[in-house]
Amino acid sequence: MKSMIFFKTLLLAPALLLNAQVSAESLPIIPGVLENPADNSMQSGVGLFSGWHCDADKIEIIVDDRPAKTAAYGTPRKDTQAKCGDTDNGFGLLFMFNLYGIGPHKVRALADGIEFDSAEFTVDYLDSAYIRDLASYVPITVPAMGKEAVLVWQESMQGYVISDVQDLDFSMEDAVKAATGDWAGTWQSAWAPDSTLAMSIEVVEIPGGMAFQPTSITINGTGCAAQAKQATPITSFDAMVTEVVMNDNSEVEIQILPVESMTAAAGIFVFDSGPCAGLDGAFSIFKPDQ
Repeated sequence: MKSMIFFKTLLLAPALLLNAQVSAESLPIIPGVLENPADNSMQSGVGLFSGWHCDADKIEIIVDDRPAKTAAYGTPRKDTQAKCGDTDNGFGLLFMFNLYGIGPHKVRALADGIEFDSAEFTVDYLDSAYIRDLASYVPITVPAMGKEAVLVWQESMQGYVISDVQDLDFSMEDAVKAATGDWAGTWQSAWAPDSTLAMSIEVVEIPGGMAFQPTSITINGTGCAAQAKQATPITSFDAMVTEVVMNDNSEVEIQILPVESMTAAAGIFVFDSGPCAGLDGAFSIFKPDQ
């Protein structure tokens, strides 16, 4: 009798599995989105896993292969009314991203054990430990928005926040007009005093905005190749740095420090490789037509 029952069970098993599969596939897809961290984003310090889901008993967050953590769920999200038919759909989980370690990671968001969204992010930090009593201020300029501000270290977030926002004294158009064109001047060094440095700067489009592209760079008096064959674009007013490759493949880092009037600039350079490795100098350059 047991053999007969076992045989009938084997015959019924495929049908039961098929019905289970059909039932699972016929389940409605409930909308949900993991909004933070954004896919391919950078994360550090104390941050938030957050988003919304229309209907769940429990929202869980899994990073890499670590144990799942339960997020708070049910906060008001009026922007989900149209998709969900109600508004109590928000979820969030506060976490110290530095604990994941430097490098790439993947987060998955689950509703009642079923994954509904995921994202990849990269962690970097000043220190893996919780930083205390750090007083750090970093001035920044944002010419595209006509603003300048100060980044202030905030211990509770283990990161910088924006403060002291002011209007710039110049517009983006002013900066472009002042920066582009031909520049020439002299550089000083214990190795070779009163030598010349020249370059041209033009505006180029890059993903996410624009940049200043140095071209026709000439550094005379080094005893090495004077002409550059390529240079990286300058993408920030706060770190006007370009990595240059000379005709003999020597690598040079040039940092430009514009003066407030934007009619002159100073800076430093250092040869990182090649026959002149270690040679450095300070320069001042002007626009010949000004």
